[in-house]
Amino acid sequence: MRQSSSRPHPDLVTLLTQAGRSEARPFAPAIKRLVVHLAEGQGRGQVRDDLDPHLAAAQALVLMVAYLGLESLIATSAPPLGADEPTLRERWKEAAVRLVLDGVAAH
Repeated sequence: MRQSSSRPHPDLVTLLTQAGRSEARPFAPAIKRLVVHLAEGQGRGQVRDDLDPHLAAAQALVLMVAYLGLESLIATSAPPLGADEPTLRERWKEAAVRLVLDGVAAH
């Protein structure tokens, strides 16, 4: 799960930002894929063994979906973020994925 570069894994960014596009049970496909990624990472020793993959997957999606739904309100409420509005979404997505990956990584 952890990459050597400072940029997050592009597949995870895509997965997290497109999570709500399925019709019924909109987050089920994304949660399933994240659970698999996290469980595989545990098997390789890259993800903490004490982590619940289902809980972590749901938390990662909540983080991204809540931000995307509240983006303009957050930018307005935090002037330093609003000043960089043209690049804010991309920066935020990358930082959110990095936050999740750092939180689940085995040390």
